[in-house]
Amino acid sequence: MINTRPPLKVVIRPSRYLLLAVMSAHALALLATWLAAVAPPWQIGGTLLLTTSAIYYFQQLRQSPISAIEADETGYRLLHQGLWVDADLLQAFVTAPLTVIQFKLTSGVRVAVPLLVDSMGVDDYRHLRVWLRWVRYGGVD
Repeated sequence: MINTRPPLKVVIRPSRYLLLAVMSAHALALLATWLAAVAPPWQIGGTLLLTTSAIYYFQQLRQSPISAIEADETGYRLLHQGLWVDADLLQAFVTAPLTVIQFKLTSGVRVAVPLLVDSMGVDDYRHLRVWLRWVRYGGVD
């Protein structure tokens, strides 16, 4: 009997939870900047830097460079900026609320993909976590 895993295909969407967490951190940092006992020029400078950072991360987190992952016995394929590319799995951090996967694309570029529970459908998220644990440990519990 041949032991094969069924292929996996998941579509990734930007996480609203991650966006909320990053924007909340920026808002708290802005509040701390204005409550700190520092000179007004430092407060204004901090506000400009934090606002610029918040705008940058807002734009980055609303779109994901990786929009789908396919996996089978032969390896991984990622839909990276609209093109399917082969990738090697470097490492994966897998927990129930958060999964972070690091891939190396065939071009040599390393890509880290943070996934929260709202990054895909519930069943897809569960299948991906099981797949990553299964592959990482070679199918041994």
